[in-house]
Amino acid sequence: MSGQEVEGVLHLLGLARRSGRLVSGDRAVLAACTAGQARLLLLAEDASPNTRRRFETAAERAGIPLRYLADRIRLGEALGQSPRAVVALTDAGFANAVLDRLSRRRRGRGRTETIQDRGQE
Repeated sequence: MSGQEVEGVLHLLGLARRSGRLVSGDRAVLAACTAGQARLLLLAEDASPNTRRRFETAAERAGIPLRYLADRIRLGEALGQSPRAVVALTDAGFANAVLDRLSRRRRGRGRTETIQDRGQE
């Protein structure tokens, strides 16, 4: 992923945080997964193996996608916070926008996965 593409996704994360549609940090993200609020998990590429395992399991149990993006410092800076290893988007629209950007990077075409708003299922 180019630097400009990463910055675009990080910008979306900052917007989601400011609008209250993103949670960050281990406890808050696990709580969002357990409560059925998380729509997409993003893990820092430099997250520890233990953190990776814990959130890969949480995402699988919650039935939500998980992607890797940037490093802990850049994730935290995008949110105006200290370094973060994990964030969860709680809004389907933001989750789809991030997945769309990440899918284009990997496949060179449009979205391959869509998150439904659980209130509309």
